[in-house]
Amino acid sequence: MSNKLDLTAQRLPSPHPALQLIVTIPAKNESEYIIPTLEALSRQELGSKTKACYEVIVLINHSSDATLKKCSDFKQNNPDFNLHILVTYAPEICNVGAARKLMMDLAASRLTDNNHLITMTDADTLVGKNWVAQLLKFIPTPIDFICGAVAVNCNYLNGFARVMFDAKERYLRYRSQLEALLLPEIHDPWPRHAANSGPNMALKKAAYLHIGGMPALECLEDSALHQRAVYYGLKICHTLGIEVETSARLQSRVARGFGDELQFWSALTDESYCYNVEGLKKMQVRLQAYTLVKSAYLTQNRGKIGEIARLLKLPKLAVSSLFKAYPNYRAMNQRLFTVLEKHRPWQAAYPNKSVIEANAELEHFFTEIPSIMPDFSATARVRIPTG
Repeated sequence: MSNKLDLTAQRLPSPHPALQLIVTIPAKNESEYIIPTLEALSRQELGSKTKACYEVIVLINHSSDATLKKCSDFKQNNPDFNLHILVTYAPEICNVGAARKLMMDLAASRLTDNNHLITMTDADTLVGKNWVAQLLKFIPTPIDFICGAVAVNCNYLNGFARVMFDAKERYLRYRSQLEALLLPEIHDPWPRHAANSGPNMALKKAAYLHIGGMPALECLEDSALHQRAVYYGLKICHTLGIEVETSARLQSRVARGFGDELQFWSALTDESYCYNVEGLKKMQVRLQAYTLVKSAYLTQNRGKIGEIARLLKLPKLAVSSLFKAYPNYRAMNQRLFTVLEKHRPWQAAYPNKSVIEANAELEHFFTEIPSIMPDFSATARVRIPTG
């Protein structure tokens, strides 16, 4: 891959001295969606900055449709838009993670300042008109990794799929709200969202290099990048102020992708299907244990290991081993979440419940304490176009 990356870099013009942000977009057979995506990126409102402050790299990866022609025509018709089009059929660039890694590695080599931004979006996604300008505001801040909000165009979903998607999104917002209340983070304050998603992510060049770059995975590479950032202790912000809108297409491009879940819900004919999640009590106990983990790391006092083990129904030795294996409390809590998903004593003590029931519990909880945190009802991420 390194030789191909070097050759790719030679085909691009030298970066403009004003360049501060590079947008990376993987595109495989995206002729239906790519033009609106590029139009949104080309029409950015930048305030006092010029268009030279950002550029867009599209990697057309193993495409067999008109994606290349459409991108090339768009570039020709918009000569003032800093768009670079790369094409690969290399067998090692065989999945979205590898494609993203190639582009993001290239972006890191083109940016001259460690605080400049490498950003990600998708070929079926529309960024807001101030998307670039809002991201640039993070350059002088201590934030390393920005997860923007993702609104979903649900125009293609049937009624039941919309109900399930809306319930899941509402649940994730409630969960974020409870986490912000019980386990607050100074760099990721409420109001925030729960998405760690490829259509809207950015991180600083130094942070990207520090964590070893994008994992070249077949799927869920965006989640893996976020997990890697947590492990290395990056300062992460889930901001509602930077939003994109992405499609809810049912033809998933990768196994276990977002489209797979939507397709599953859309195919259901029996509405007795139950999407199960943590209930309020289960989350409260888990977050209580997480708070003890945080305190143990910050004070270097492991005296609460027994209490953490008791709360989570884990052997004390297992908790002690996790403290030795993970470098910070966020990384350990991230690992605990995965461990608990398959830990039978924990699941038996606190069985999951339907997302509808969990949402009702959480809604009641926050209704009872309205003065503690602002209502988030206006921040729904679901977009259902009319007409």
